[in-house]
Amino acid sequence: MTSTHDAPAGTDNAAHAVKIAVSGVHKTFSKAGEDVHVLDDVDLDIREGEFLAIVGPSGCGKSTLLNCMAGFETLTSGRITIDGEPVRKPSPKRVFVFQETGIFPWFSVWDNIGFGLGKMSFDKKHEIVMRYIELVGLQGFEKAFPAELSGGMKQRVEFARALAVEPDVLYLDEPFGALDAFTRIEMRREIVRIWQTTGKTCVLVTHDVEEAVELADRVAVMTRRPATIQEVLDNPLPRPRDPDDRGFRDIKERIFDILGVERRV
Repeated sequence: MTSTHDAPAGTDNAAHAVKIAVSGVHKTFSKAGEDVHVLDDVDLDIREGEFLAIVGPSGCGKSTLLNCMAGFETLTSGRITIDGEPVRKPSPKRVFVFQETGIFPWFSVWDNIGFGLGKMSFDKKHEIVMRYIELVGLQGFEKAFPAELSGGMKQRVEFARALAVEPDVLYLDEPFGALDAFTRIEMRREIVRIWQTTGKTCVLVTHDVEEAVELADRVAVMTRRPATIQEVLDNPLPRPRDPDDRGFRDIKERIFDILGVERRV
């Protein structure tokens, strides 16, 4: 495995400390009486405040690795720590955003975003909810219900709800996969803006290599199952990134080469 250790391109954190450390992780599922080996000796360090993308062949275990980082799956062996503490179960400090939005259709935008804030005074909750409504650009839609929103707007609600609970880490599992092409491009730009504004550590799983290159400071490339990290590539390109730029195309082609995907020009 090749890994690089330069500072994240999108952060000003002088220390660039390791936030998430994945060490020697193996994961095996038992299915119909047979063992299915999914992850094989995975090592990966994710830095405080960076945006890291994980790509790999379909079914290789990208989402399984993300679930292990979040504490939704137990490890067969190995160790995952966040801020030096072993991950043993889910935590409200680590929030998922999925491809299919999980917002409640019977709640307004305001109520959806405030759902995870628990019992606090209305004034305090309103302050937090409105802060994130503004951050994701949904001013004026506070009382709207999901049925009245576009796909991109629903995803903005999802991001706002995740951020409102002040997590340390955002796990993004194919968050734009259900959107149309135009909205997907728009939402990529929005998540970069939100990430730069909040400084959260973001870990993205995606099958879309172009999406990974557009968004991430570094791209971890996984092998076929049983999967490990084959290589971690730095992405020093300045933002906003243009897929037509030579540097962008070079990184994308390098990832395809690692994946063994033959490209026709």
